[in-house]
Amino acid sequence: MPPIHTRRAISACCWAALCAITSTASLHTLAQTTASDTDTSTTVVTHIDKTAKSTLHSNLDSLRKNNDTQLSLSLAIQLTLANNPGLMAFPLKQQQARISQAQAALKPAYEISLEAENLTGDNAFSGINQAEITLALSSVLELGGKRQARLLLSQANTSAVELQQRVATLDTLAQLTQEFIAALASQATLALAKEREDLMQALVTDSRNRAQRGALSPLEVLRAEAARAQAQLARQSWQAQLHQQTQALGRFWGESQFAVSQLLGELFQTPNELNINALLLQLDSAPVNQLMASQERIQTAQWQLSKTQERADLSWQLGLRHLQGEEATAAVVALSMPLASRPRGQLATAKSRGQRELLMLSQDQQRLQLRLQLTTAHQQRQQFSSALKRLQNDVIPRLQQALDIAINDYQRGRLRFQDRLTVQEEWLQAKQQRIDTAAALLINQSILEQLTGQALSTKP
Repeated sequence: MPPIHTRRAISACCWAALCAITSTASLHTLAQTTASDTDTSTTVVTHIDKTAKSTLHSNLDSLRKNNDTQLSLSLAIQLTLANNPGLMAFPLKQQQARISQAQAALKPAYEISLEAENLTGDNAFSGINQAEITLALSSVLELGGKRQARLLLSQANTSAVELQQRVATLDTLAQLTQEFIAALASQATLALAKEREDLMQALVTDSRNRAQRGALSPLEVLRAEAARAQAQLARQSWQAQLHQQTQALGRFWGESQFAVSQLLGELFQTPNELNINALLLQLDSAPVNQLMASQERIQTAQWQLSKTQERADLSWQLGLRHLQGEEATAAVVALSMPLASRPRGQLATAKSRGQRELLMLSQDQQRLQLRLQLTTAHQQRQQFSSALKRLQNDVIPRLQQALDIAINDYQRGRLRFQDRLTVQEEWLQAKQQRIDTAAALLINQSILEQLTGQALSTKP
């Protein structure tokens, strides 16, 4: 497997995506990430030009047609940022929010009216001799700062849409990353299943040789052959699961069928130690907390707008009235204002204030849940990091030595069949535990980055 530092790619790509969303109002940016074959990765955020679009289309065509295509996490993130159906909806939402903001800034419209009275009738009002025709201009004078409050509410909604896009992007990339890690772990397990099959084939060969010398019962040969068949079934099962997991990744960029020969990534890395207090500070300024603060601003603006309803608007009308019977023209002025608007406005204000208080209580609980989630992920990351070190530096090397001795002793007839099989299983289980632990470590790393919105550094 070509080495690439998966955790560093996760950090760089997620941070690049966040920067891209922050710097522009649409998804016309992406994180162009390249990783070397050793231990470095570089992230550059640019606008998608024609060359980049052509490259992405070429990669998509290769995934659809070429069975030898390799898929890295950085490429999966680029395809997701450019083609994810859910993320592509946000530019339209932002456009709608800007339109709503422009509408909120408008002043009340002017109205022109033409009114005719006494056009026809009987006796003195027959014909149009007594007609009265009025041409008037009217509008509403908003009082109490309604327009400013309405504009503040629309601006808060626009800002919330942008934050929703950032949070949705981080959530989508975190989900993609975690599923990619799970698929990468399945790929490593498939490789281990092939090692199991090779070991079982070697056991069959050694058992047959011993049986031919009369040093082993044919019963043990049959057991070895059965174990080899089970290993083959396990390999086929993991192969099918890996195929399903890689196909499922395509939904992040709108593909249902594509071909991948190999996932590029390295599971087994030792991460840096992270300070929990620094992570909690980053959480306080993370996009998810910014979104909650934005929602609180929306409720505050809604409450302020409701408060302006306590003061009634003044409707006015100015015009000219022509009196046909007297061949005279007169000015017309009209003012109107609804009565008892203050009690109605106070009820709306009280309701809005209650909704704001409920939102704040709910957000306090959400913040506690986020801090608990971050603390748990940090503790689990430390636990899995310690376990991974122990497995790699202590457990697996000793079991490897034990396996080498067991194979040699079994071939020489100094070890029983069951003992050879037991040592093999212990070695295989330790290798599988190493894969599971490394995947769990990376997933908890991804959760921390999703919560804080920050790329977490690793050792070079």
